[in-house]
Amino acid sequence: MAAVRDSLCNMEPVQIPRPQISGLQFIPTRGRLGFYATIRRDGEKYGVGMKPIGPRRPVLSDSLFKDDCNISKSSNTTTTDADDKMENVKSSPEQVLFYLFDSILIIFIEVSSFIPSILIIFIEVSCFIPSN
Repeated sequence: MAAVRDSLCNMEPVQIPRPQISGLQFIPTRGRLGFYATIRRDGEKYGVGMKPIGPRRPVLSDSLFKDDCNISKSSNTTTTDADDKMENVKSSPEQVLFYLFDSILIIFIEVSSFIPSILIIFIEVSCFIPSN
């Protein structure tokens, strides 16, 4: 029994060999961790579906980068039209909560007098909640 115990203690850790697939190149990063370099390009051949990744931010149109002199007159009319549309649109409860939480200002002031950690909270609500 002691011989079996000693032989088990002297064994190296069991490592499962990484599968070798032609066309997929494994790139080690740290230790046995890593990634397959060509899985995005050739993954569908091997049953791995990758979703296409688009830009993180929307692409800005060229109309945003026009001269300032052309924008000044047209921007005033568009803002009043947008304001008129916003007044006529009935708001859902989610929109009301969004506007409410968007315009709440919370200020934390720590008062250190006799009691060291009293926290005074001032809440200023400066928003207009549209009625249905």
